Amino acid sequence: MRFPLRLVAHYDIPADLEDALVPGMILQPLVENSVKHAVAPSSGQVTITLSAREEYGRLVVSVSDNGASAANRDDIRPGFGIGLNNVEERLEARFGNEATVASGHSPEGYVTHLRLPLRHIPKVTAA
Repeated sequence: MRFPLRLVAHYDIPADLEDALVPGMILQPLVENSVKHAVAPSSGQVTITLSAREEYGRLVVSVSDNGASAANRDDIRPGFGIGLNNVEERLEARFGNEATVASGHSPEGYVTHLRLPLRHIPKVTAA
């Protein structure tokens, strides 16, 4: 709502992962980081992409933006990392060492990858 002309949301989620389970509100801090560090300081249009893929039987969910890359910025995304630390702690509490978070600059901007056990919504069958 705040950036109707500057923020574009893109979703790249294969049909077979649309029912994959992800802990509630785990992506919100990552999207907020993209808005704060990529969209807000930019005068141009920025795309935030939410994507999912299966990798070796695990779910990989990525939140990325095409805000200015590190090579094009003097500051390296200032902040305290509280949102990212909270995501890491929540995943560790839920999945232990079965989940990982990798975050950093990419050629296009910034990306965070969450790798976690792949679980689907149970299918309900008629009795």
